Amino acid sequence: WMMKTTDIPLIRQWFDDYSSSFLNGNEKDDANIRLKIEHSLMVLQRITEIADRLKLKGRRRRIALACGLLHDCGRFEQYSRYGTYADIKSENHGLLGRRVLEDAGILDNLSGQAKEIILNTVGYHNAKELPEELSALTRFFVELTRDADKIDIYRVMLDYFDDPNPDKDHTPVHHLPEAGDLSDGIYEQFMRNEQVVYSEIASVLDFQVFQINWLWDMNTRAAVEILKGLGYLDRITALLPDTERCRNVISLYQQFMRQYGDDDHLGWSEISREKIQDCRIFSLHSSEREAADGRRSTAYMIEASDWVTVIPLLKKEDGDYFVMVRQYRHGSMEITTEFPAGTLEPGEEAETAAVRELEEETGYRAGRLTWLGSVNPNPAFLTNTSSTFLAEDLVATGVQNLDENEYVDYQLVSVEEVIKKMGSGEYSNGTMLMALMYYLRESGRIKSPQE
Repeated sequence: WMMKTTDIPLIRQWFDDYSSSFLNGNEKDDANIRLKIEHSLMVLQRITEIADRLKLKGRRRRIALACGLLHDCGRFEQYSRYGTYADIKSENHGLLGRRVLEDAGILDNLSGQAKEIILNTVGYHNAKELPEELSALTRFFVELTRDADKIDIYRVMLDYFDDPNPDKDHTPVHHLPEAGDLSDGIYEQFMRNEQVVYSEIASVLDFQVFQINWLWDMNTRAAVEILKGLGYLDRITALLPDTERCRNVISLYQQFMRQYGDDDHLGWSEISREKIQDCRIFSLHSSEREAADGRRSTAYMIEASDWVTVIPLLKKEDGDYFVMVRQYRHGSMEITTEFPAGTLEPGEEAETAAVRELEEETGYRAGRLTWLGSVNPNPAFLTNTSSTFLAEDLVATGVQNLDENEYVDYQLVSVEEVIKKMGSGEYSNGTMLMALMYYLRESGRIKSPQE
């Protein structure tokens, strides 16, 4: 799913040219088009901030940025054709945006997987519910984009509410009427912690509470923390009238936000760091740290290259198999059975390392590689990241290319046997257990809580 560094400037140039082509000289129309141009650029900024907090790197980061910038590209044709941004009065702007990108061909130079991720993200970023068949990888990018989108929509709405001009354009609130209190259905849905049904919104006040309700659908803590720091929702709740229903809404909102309290008292700041020992594949460091209350202590960390684990899936007539490797592990002083794995070379992308390690250790080449997830294997003292990939459409070359002092055999083991044995006996490598969890989620054997 290749996406090069140079792809982002090309996509940005296309977006600038395409969006500005809808400016027609009419003051009202141009103001609404510029509203969505600014929104798209701000969502790009917010998704960049989320990516920073999640430490996304390389191609995953670039795909996230493309999704953020392009998510609303259907809005321009929607407004031009229908004169409104209300999907219910026109058509689904997410699906319209997907068609715009397909027709423009701006993503055609990307790999099939990267292109499909971006198209699905644009198409589903505004969906009430995501299709169950979406892969974990695509769902990841859709959820990041939805979070970044919501954050900036709050800013857009505040700009509208803060404008005292009674003759201002009411497109942002879909020309809804004012009301003194909440509708019964909207209030009841909100207080039950349910998603507010858009089609039941009858007033600007309903719409404001509908937007507060988006909190229940935020996907990452990073996004909620960014939103809290911006103060947008506190300002929106301050606009609600002083009614019993609105007071209850504010109380529930505040209760929700308390779980995202100030974590500064938990953190430590680094005063100094020293390398104690260089051990070829990792180095040991000591770090003087100071807690928020002034206490000091010495922490020890192992700095190592990032790791990759590859799950090679081979489909045969008699069932599905993993290509597993057997090798001696010096830590446990035992022979283990594992998925192919290894460390990144300096400056190497995780995807590139995954392809390389698979072929070096097993002689298989992957026709399709899917990122399943990345974690810190042990944040107590490790500083690196371990990424897991699913390799499919395998082609056997029959040739290994092992490092000096690396003795590795490979074999086919049925998927069911690996699932049964992983975490015990010769399948004792904990990193492999984490990788298998990602596979089980990707294959639908286990589901995320929101599913």
